[in-house]
Amino acid sequence: MRWSERPPAAHLGFASLVRFRSGPCSPSVAVAHLILVRSMTRSLLLVAAVVAITHVAAARGITSEELLGTWLMGATGADKIYGTFRSDHSYTILHGEHTWAHGRWKLSDDGKKLQMIIESNSSSRDVTIIRYFDGRLLHITVSNGVQGAWQKIRQMRNSKHGSAKT
Repeated sequence: MRWSERPPAAHLGFASLVRFRSGPCSPSVAVAHLILVRSMTRSLLLVAAVVAITHVAAARGITSEELLGTWLMGATGADKIYGTFRSDHSYTILHGEHTWAHGRWKLSDDGKKLQMIIESNSSSRDVTIIRYFDGRLLHITVSNGVQGAWQKIRQMRNSKHGSAKT
């Protein structure tokens, strides 16, 4: 016997019995990849598809009935800009207390284009592209390419027209 070897121990008959596991063994790396990663990829694709479908469903135009009323179109300085669209297809845009523009409006059949014809110059037509209406905000692109959102209001405040509900 060499110095590096263990001394012989008493050999017991049952010491050679090895405990066998009867439970499932852990899956290999390839199996884990197939089960976990691919199922997560499918889940992410499903979530992305639902989000895309929801966005497309929300990306609709507006109806004439939904357009009627007064909208807060923005603010410049201390003054707010309001646009009122009426059922007789006339509109008025106020900048603060002053009329900025008025005329006639026409909405495309799909509700994606709003044409505003200025009354003082019948050849001047301002086309506003309606990107989508989410039921609360009207997301638009005006003819010069500027994007914005109009918000419908119940009535105009701080205005000589404030007492008239729309």
